[in-house]
Amino acid sequence: MLTGPAYVNVDASIVKILRFGQRRLEVRADMFNALNIPHYANPNGTLGNGNFGRITEIIAQTERLIRFGGRFLF
Repeated sequence: MLTGPAYVNVDASIVKILRFGQRRLEVRADMFNALNIPHYANPNGTLGNGNFGRITEIIAQTERLIRFGGRFLF
């Protein structure tokens, strides 16, 4: 049995709340896959194959995604 690489994913958020009397403004930035780590498939497990034990594909092309947003609460 061949074990593949671990699946590592780091997400992060930064939030700032600004107050204007009783009203609030929330400004935020969200990062998905913040470290931009590729996710590889398991190694080839076919005995006798020339690629036995090699990782030949990426299972998820999830590049870093940054989302900005804001909302006004009253």
